[in-house]
Amino acid sequence: MQSLIKSLENKNCIKIVCGAGNKNLDEIEKLVAVYAKAGVKFFDISADEDVIKAANKGLSRVISDSDLHNYHLCCSIGLKGDVHFRKAFINKEKCTGCNNCITACLQNAIVKSHEDLQVNKNNCIGCAKCLNICAGDAIDFEYYESSELAQVVKHNISCIELHATIDNSKKIINCWNYLSNNFDRFLSISLNRKYLSDTKLKELLNQVVLSRKPFSSIIQIDGKSMNSGAEDFKSSLQTIALADVVNEFNLPAYIMLSGGTNLKTAEFSIICKIDYHGIAFGSFARKLVYPFTSKSEFWVNKTLFNDAVKVAENFLKNYIIKN
Repeated sequence: MQSLIKSLENKNCIKIVCGAGNKNLDEIEKLVAVYAKAGVKFFDISADEDVIKAANKGLSRVISDSDLHNYHLCCSIGLKGDVHFRKAFINKEKCTGCNNCITACLQNAIVKSHEDLQVNKNNCIGCAKCLNICAGDAIDFEYYESSELAQVVKHNISCIELHATIDNSKKIINCWNYLSNNFDRFLSISLNRKYLSDTKLKELLNQVVLSRKPFSSIIQIDGKSMNSGAEDFKSSLQTIALADVVNEFNLPAYIMLSGGTNLKTAEFSIICKIDYHGIAFGSFARKLVYPFTSKSEFWVNKTLFNDAVKVAENFLKNYIIKN
């Protein structure tokens, strides 16, 4: 835990988000291996036992046993209604067969099978890119609640993150208190302003953060979830704005920027004089290495792996320079 604490205190923590709803084990193993080799030591994954094993397998490929204690997993759980815990499905009666959703999906979750479109729910992360481009309004979502605490705490994880963008503060607090009573490492709460005014946000964060020891909590500012297609300032605008609000609360917690984050996020935060302890990179980081990790021969073709690592290293180098 000390290496994670040190990176947060030094305000240079980087977290790679594999996807709270992502259960594509092959992709997760590849993402963790590539970014760990490039220098990242903190990874956000689904609270699923098989996913944890895949992430650890990825670490073991590139990190020596004696150094594994310096690498950390954060397992995301969520309350029903949070966008990270939804899966797309296709209404076949409305589907026009435009196939726009296939090309829009960055997770390769939608495929054509026997002339019908099918959603691979292990790959779907609920980003809604398919919904936004569907010509026939045929995309809908089903929500689920993640509560695999007993399943994950037996593994050596450093953090549990509660995705809490729902319109029910009482339910959020009850779940947070349950986690706090049953898990003695970092707890993170991920939220945005969808349902909360600044006053309500302050009340909620006061209750969750002040119920724990100082700086045993992380507040993840999830400005605009899964929205980092381009490297621009606008993608992380909501994140920066919300971080500015949370800064004013002056709470004894670490602040992690997330939601639309890219290489412009650090630069933007400096311009706006935003104080934070780390940045979580999700869709942007996954997209960078996808041309390599999507190849079936990835593990046997050393050139593919090395090229993916070089891309990740260059990304991290540029992040450090901009930061």
